[in-house]
Amino acid sequence: MEFLKEEEEKKKKLIEREKLKKNYNLDEIEEEREKEKEKEKEKSEEKKFVAFGGEGKVLGNVNIEGLNIHKEIRNKIDTGKPVCTVSVRLFNGEIVKASFNYTQKLRDLYYFVKKASGSKDFYLLDGFPPQPLKDYNKTIGELKLENSILTQKIN
Repeated sequence: MEFLKEEEEKKKKLIEREKLKKNYNLDEIEEEREKEKEKEKEKSEEKKFVAFGGEGKVLGNVNIEGLNIHKEIRNKIDTGKPVCTVSVRLFNGEIVKASFNYTQKLRDLYYFVKKASGSKDFYLLDGFPPQPLKDYNKTIGELKLENSILTQKIN
């Protein structure tokens, strides 16, 4: 008996579905739904993440001559006095290291960077937040620049 009831319910559903098809044309509605789903998939595929693939542009005036780094330039030091190493990150991202005596002046370091980078108009930054080094008559020891990393900025 239950089997008969189930069969009758299935028949009723089929009849109702046929009526709905005639009235609302369900096949077309289902096709439209499938098309909408396909469009959504296409849109989601278009929105996938793409890493940056462009080229960098420099803002401002950069002296092209300064791009030739002279790493072979050495600083004259007195080996009998205490020596420290100072690293300088140049304006183009290169890092140059040099040894200095604690008693050498900031002016000596400035001239070394000038020769190494080929740039003429720049200033040096130290610390965080970066502060420009201005007193060229002070020694590297007085400024506590031993074993530090300085940054070169172009004017």
